[in-house]
Amino acid sequence: MKKRIMLSGILFIIIIISVLVCFNKRERNSENVLQNKKYNETISMMLETASGSGEYEKTTASEWPTEGYVFNTELSRCEKGSTLSWDDENNKVVMSGNVSDKCYVYFDKVVKATINEMTTSDVTDTSITITINATKGTYDISKYYYSVDNGVTWNESANNKIVISNLTQDTKYTLKVYVQDVKGLNSEVKSITATTIKLISFTINDTEYKAIEGMTWGEWVDSKYNVEDAYGISSAGYVVFKVASGGFYYFDSFNKKDELIIENGKYTHSTSGIPEVE
Repeated sequence: MKKRIMLSGILFIIIIISVLVCFNKRERNSENVLQNKKYNETISMMLETASGSGEYEKTTASEWPTEGYVFNTELSRCEKGSTLSWDDENNKVVMSGNVSDKCYVYFDKVVKATINEMTTSDVTDTSITITINATKGTYDISKYYYSVDNGVTWNESANNKIVISNLTQDTKYTLKVYVQDVKGLNSEVKSITATTIKLISFTINDTEYKAIEGMTWGEWVDSKYNVEDAYGISSAGYVVFKVASGGFYYFDSFNKKDELIIENGKYTHSTSGIPEVE
């Protein structure tokens, strides 16, 4: 009799353990069910009819939406307390809880930001400035992204006017840009091309100077390359070396302001004697 009771007790314990194991296994697998079974009688997928309308319609679509919609965390819910979340990497809804729970998955209809125009300005030998004109969609624009290597790497900016530096001179760049809104939705990628300027070298009295290729003496005198503003243009239109005490010296080659600066040219002028005056 005692043996029967003992065997019955052991059998009962085994049955209880088996039931618990199966139940726990079922609970552990509950997250995968909603990922792999897009639509069934326990899942209602609700899509917003128009952006910002707050009105939703049930759909029988078999796939989660990938474009034009965003998962609504606040409205998505389950009747028996299971929780829903969005797996952005795999584009799936994940449920944690009872697999038999009835769930309602809500998606808001969104309009992404659009880039209207891109312009370049202030192009130097090592930098290009781009200005991005974009219109927000459903949500405000928060960030601007650009790439100089065909989208291999992206750089972030909080401003729509971006100075891209550390470039190589005399090089054509295809600049790619997109904008992102506060919800992390990206616009389409737009491209624009620009070429950094080429600098040439020349000497004046054996001191090396730089100029943009194709620059005239008149343009050079008014540029940042005229270091310390040491040179000017006379009233007669010649480039001259300005004397601190007043007056100036002509170049020995009497170069005029509309002449092009020659790459690797060697220019000279006097630094002594009585300077010229206007």
